Amino acid sequence: MRIGLLSSVRGQAVSTYFVFCYLGLAIPVIGVGIASQYIGDFPAVLACSILLAALCVFSLTSIQANR
Repeated sequence: MRIGLLSSVRGQAVSTYFVFCYLGLAIPVIGVGIASQYIGDFPAVLACSILLAALCVFSLTSIQANR
């Protein structure tokens, strides 16, 4: 009984991981595609890059604060 439960939970965890990986790749691409229709290709990619850099800095500072 316990082995079946663990494999069920493991399957759910792995599938959830892959869903979030897919969304992590798809959402920026769709966002840049929509933004490029309104502001052009280069400004859309630049805005996405700046947003991702800000997210990285925020993540780094929050990790450092928790240490």
